[in-house]
Amino acid sequence: MNRLFVAGCVVVLAACQGKGGEKKAPEPSGGGVRMGVQKERPKIGGLGEKRLAGAGTDLRATADGKIVTVLLDAEKPRLEGVPQPMRLGVLWAVPTAGGEPVKLGNGVTNMPGGQLFSKDSRWAFFLAGYNAAQQSGELMAQDLQDLKTERQRLGGAVTYVVPSDDSKRVAFVDDGVLKAGPLPAGPFKPISGEVATADFAPQSGMLYFRRRVSAGGGLFQASLDDDKRPPKKLTDQVGDYELSKDGGRLAWTARETASTPRFELFTADATALKPQKLADSVLRFQLSPDGKWIVWVQGDTPTEPGELWLAAADGAGAKKIGERVNDYAFAADSTRLAFRQKFHPVSLVGEQVERVGELMLVSLPDGAVTSVQKNCANFVFSPDGKHLAFGGSVFKPAFSRDLYLLKAGAKDPVKLKEWIYEYAFAPGSDRLFFRADCTREGRACLLYSVDPTAAEAKPSQEADSVYNFRLSHEGARVAFTYAHTQGDLYDVSVLNLKTKERKTIEQDVKLPILFLEKDGSRLAYLVADKARAGVYVGSQVP
Repeated sequence: MNRLFVAGCVVVLAACQGKGGEKKAPEPSGGGVRMGVQKERPKIGGLGEKRLAGAGTDLRATADGKIVTVLLDAEKPRLEGVPQPMRLGVLWAVPTAGGEPVKLGNGVTNMPGGQLFSKDSRWAFFLAGYNAAQQSGELMAQDLQDLKTERQRLGGAVTYVVPSDDSKRVAFVDDGVLKAGPLPAGPFKPISGEVATADFAPQSGMLYFRRRVSAGGGLFQASLDDDKRPPKKLTDQVGDYELSKDGGRLAWTARETASTPRFELFTADATALKPQKLADSVLRFQLSPDGKWIVWVQGDTPTEPGELWLAAADGAGAKKIGERVNDYAFAADSTRLAFRQKFHPVSLVGEQVERVGELMLVSLPDGAVTSVQKNCANFVFSPDGKHLAFGGSVFKPAFSRDLYLLKAGAKDPVKLKEWIYEYAFAPGSDRLFFRADCTREGRACLLYSVDPTAAEAKPSQEADSVYNFRLSHEGARVAFTYAHTQGDLYDVSVLNLKTKERKTIEQDVKLPILFLEKDGSRLAYLVADKARAGVYVGSQVP
């Protein structure tokens, strides 16, 4: 869900110089950094332009690729018990097509809940002056279409933020009080106190929220278009809830009292709000993407596998389809459901353990269940839901992790490669990429790809010595990194999958590498080398 809560589809199968100087530009408002074009080049690469100088971390990009944000001079809070990765720094917004970067705020965290873009790339929300002990901060909103406009202060001690899908409204929890209103400046009216989380319906006129456990854990529906209508409570002691993508159905788990250990599963039409109980002792659940189906796991212990049940979203035709199930996933088109049952650990060398299960596939709407692969390590559907890739573990005569592909319409999967480390479908579902034949404990692998629609799924090698890879949205290009012998710095190259042209873009780069265009013709990255540190945009890609 598109929300901030304070507290890419790659499946991992293992612990997965020329002469001259830099041309300096005047310091932008806020001081502390310089913006300019990097002229000094390393011996290899150096094809990007520096857009912001400084030691950066936590690079992020808007969906349209026009703005990237970064934390400069970030440090770990001097507070006992904070998560090891937590950092606080100065948040900057950088236009990727050129122009002055803008300082947004101080004391912004890299942890989940610290920053968020709206889906339409119009707004950036962030918590300034973040209090690591209270896990809250001053909520600010910046219009990214005009960085010169003044930032809007929305709240002072905010722990949770969620914008509506249409970016017309925003809701946030400020000092425990849920507030909501129109962007950019409200008014933001209080709705309820002691609130933990909230979510908008797709049309943004309806808001669902759950109160804190200490306040009864009630689940409510609130209309933002009718001020005279008070929030309607569905039930108390709610554990989790989910709204279908079309906003038509709501599902949730609840228990009788705060001391009751087990949760019951309920579902209701979002308009009538008449709860219907589906099951007892429910550990987790999920609605299908089209909102027509619901699946849940029943059991006694949340950390252990349980029975998997499937039903229509209104609870009709409920039936058990699996035992000792650990994980499950719907295909994007809601025509199939995959899960691993009979989940169990297998001891390897030393203290290493491989956790596997029997991969099962359910066709919808008929509900037929078939076995696909024993000792499955993990699986993923292609983005269009037509193909299924999965890893199978082989224990005799020697241990190996093999990659399989079940193509659309096929009855039997095909084996693609032995000893693979990670794999991912291209966003267009027309290629499956994977790393295999690795050395240096998975830090240097051959990168392969295969066309899942071809009559014969034959992998072809795309690159060597690859540590990490990222695909452009349209699948036209792939960026991959080479790991240095020591440390966490990388060299990054881009391969044009149509022309097969490849270029090394830069050295001494921090992850991640972010494509800014759907076709992959531009990308953003952080250079960590002290002499050249900063945010770069590379447009000289093959």
